[in-house]
Amino acid sequence: MKSLPALILLLATAVTQAMGMYRYSNDSLTMSGQVFFPILFVLMSAYIGFRASKTNKFSAVLLGLAGLGFILLILTGVGMFTDMYWFYPSTYMYYAALALLIITTALTIASVPKAAKVKGEDAASDASAKPAAKKASRRAPKKSRPTNLVAVSKSDSAQKEQ
Repeated sequence: MKSLPALILLLATAVTQAMGMYRYSNDSLTMSGQVFFPILFVLMSAYIGFRASKTNKFSAVLLGLAGLGFILLILTGVGMFTDMYWFYPSTYMYYAALALLIITTALTIASVPKAAKVKGEDAASDASAKPAAKKASRRAPKKSRPTNLVAVSKSDSAQKEQ
């Protein structure tokens, strides 16, 4: 899974930024949403990435996203330890990390190969392209078929009484 380094770096950046913003706003509902959504995107992307076969699609883009995640994490650390408030806590840094996480998830979904069609499905798709002819039913005719309904029609109840 080529997107795992990018996912971990971007998750660390987004969660660190969310925790830093909580220190100043003290809004726990906002902070929980800011932590939940990056974790959601990482778990979704990791699940799809591990479940899909090993593909080399978008590997250069995912490597670039990992590099951007590393830069964002370094800038977050610089802002945290040097009190540069334009790097930490910064709403712009958080949303940049979240946007890159969303892009990484979209690329992971796009890199999943399509399922191969089975011959029966292929014939069904060809039949759907042509006008469909009415097929004969394999069921018994309606009159002799038993019903699961409790209520019966008046004509059926009159015939049973006689």
